[in-house]
Amino acid sequence: MGENRSKNKLILFLSKYKFTTDEYKYSSKYDNTENEIKGIQTPDAPTKYFINYLLEKKDNNDERVLDTILCITSEATNNKSINKRENNKEYKSAFEDYQEMLNEFCDEKGIKPPELIKLNFDYDFENNKSIDEADVSRRLYESIVKELDKNDTIYIDYTSGIRDTSLLIILIIRYLEYTGIKCGGMIYSYYDNDDKSNNKIIDIKSTYELFELLNGVNEFTSFGKAKALSEYYEKTSDKDCIINANEKSKEEDKKINQKDEAVEKINDLIDVMKRFSDVISLCMVQEIDNIMKQLQDGISEVKKVLNPNQKQNQEKSVIFSLKNSMFYNLITQIENKFYIEDGKDITYIDIIRWCLDNDLIQQALTLYVEKIPQYYLDDKHKFFDTEEEELYCDI
Repeated sequence: MGENRSKNKLILFLSKYKFTTDEYKYSSKYDNTENEIKGIQTPDAPTKYFINYLLEKKDNNDERVLDTILCITSEATNNKSINKRENNKEYKSAFEDYQEMLNEFCDEKGIKPPELIKLNFDYDFENNKSIDEADVSRRLYESIVKELDKNDTIYIDYTSGIRDTSLLIILIIRYLEYTGIKCGGMIYSYYDNDDKSNNKIIDIKSTYELFELLNGVNEFTSFGKAKALSEYYEKTSDKDCIINANEKSKEEDKKINQKDEAVEKINDLIDVMKRFSDVISLCMVQEIDNIMKQLQDGISEVKKVLNPNQKQNQEKSVIFSLKNSMFYNLITQIENKFYIEDGKDITYIDIIRWCLDNDLIQQALTLYVEKIPQYYLDDKHKFFDTEEEELYCDI
């Protein structure tokens, strides 16, 4: 196994053992290829999905591309399973069953199984005692962090587990990304009780990444910085290009052109935001007029191409992704923060107010000293009304 590459690690919360031998099919899709995966217990199909996905991705001679599985295990999934409907017949534990499934699947693939690490959730198996409920979150956080290094790439099976614990894992992953750990994938295994042919593995990574969009907009409206927003759109625009290339053989050119236009206008606005960031941070007063106009025009252009107007002759499935729909509404927040109103030009007063709102005192003072005297000398702005002006003239 290559020693220099980063480690791939899967995190999952183990579900209780199901007393069944029925194997179900799950449809999945990655790299625009349809795949079918089988599983009996809840974590079976998601684990097989990630193993297959990484095998497809590998570009070296590694025998094991999924290095480690961090298996969050409760008291119920660690102990022997008791079926009350069969006179308390004893079965293997959910953890034992998962370990057997993992070894068998990897043997079929001809690869070494990942290292399986058990993380205690509500029971301390080493000391044979329950974990205090108030201490569960801290211990789980510490046990996950302990098993990860900064160059690792983590994958998340979001299917199982108590809901508050699932949210805690998302919080931990967000924290870990600040330390250099990457989130390589996140999925949810959907099981349809009514129609088993509808079982599927759902990729929710793009939904998770929307946190970055929210952070980017907040960073821009609070500090005038566009780095996070730029990085987010650089990453996701590649996906848009791939989608366009694959759709072109199936969809009309008109739909593709509409999406290309939306992507182009958004990228243009991001470029303007980056220049605005430079102008504000460096107090480039001579550039402020031009960049204010570009910012207002850029926002207007993006609102036009993303306008959710049912009368527009646009295919919503092409343009109205969740990402674009959220960004359209977030633009309104950007306008509000910068005091931009439809039909009204953004002014120095608006920018100074925004600077003061966000404690950019140096920028506010510079703009005030350099621009406000000329602003009030302009014949469209007066310190006093006409009657007051005539009174002062008589004196």
